[in-house]
Amino acid sequence: MLQKFEIFDLNWHPTVNERFQDYCKNIPCNLSTYMDSKFFYPSVSNIVGLPNIGGYSHNDFLKLAMHISLKHKSYISLSIVDQYDKKIEKYISSEKVICMKVHPRFLDLDIFSFDWSFVSDICYRKKIALGICTYVSPFSLNKLQKTKFAKIIDQILYHNLKVILFHSFGDDFKWFHKKYAQEKNILFDTSFSIMRCKTETLDYYCEALRNGFSNLCFGSDFPDYSLDDHLPVIQYMKKRISQNQLEKFLSKNALNFVNGIKL
Repeated sequence: MLQKFEIFDLNWHPTVNERFQDYCKNIPCNLSTYMDSKFFYPSVSNIVGLPNIGGYSHNDFLKLAMHISLKHKSYISLSIVDQYDKKIEKYISSEKVICMKVHPRFLDLDIFSFDWSFVSDICYRKKIALGICTYVSPFSLNKLQKTKFAKIIDQILYHNLKVILFHSFGDDFKWFHKKYAQEKNILFDTSFSIMRCKTETLDYYCEALRNGFSNLCFGSDFPDYSLDDHLPVIQYMKKRISQNQLEKFLSKNALNFVNGIKL
């Protein structure tokens, strides 16, 4: 019998209408399609809503996510729908909600002029993490943009918040890892990037894990990629790190981080 990789998928996207129009994809975005994997078993996952995608609204998405959580152990990340989304706070009541996400591209926001104090204040009061989509345009940042992004992260960390960096900056991960390698309140999610990055970045993921970096984790970004799409890159990493290091990357690092969010 084939033994599956057990994972904590930090980033997948079911939709209220079960369709996903972004990037011209139009596949069923529901639990059964997501779980249909030969090689991976998501024992835990984080369900992430995307503003303006698949019929998203806080109310409808939260109902969907709570329904999924009855069948599959899940946490929930809600996404703001505009810069000053005052309605989102009332939906952050369930203990399942662990993160409030800012998605600049889908909201057409300039991440460098965004008012981070508004979302930081909500996350602080609700004791949840602040998530940031690091897939901005262009995906590869110049030195000035990296420095500006780091100032945003520093500002959030100053308020003693936990930060989830979705997509982990693609091939710029090395720059940010070197700056935040000792910062325990940051989690780097590799969804999307792990499938698009250069081999050198994959090798650097492995180097960081071999050196004991515990704030790097797996995410699928389903439906952009299915779980099984990740088999080649996980097999590549498996040859370069120990079984224990691989298990930490696939599940334990994310689980430890999430367990510390609402302490």
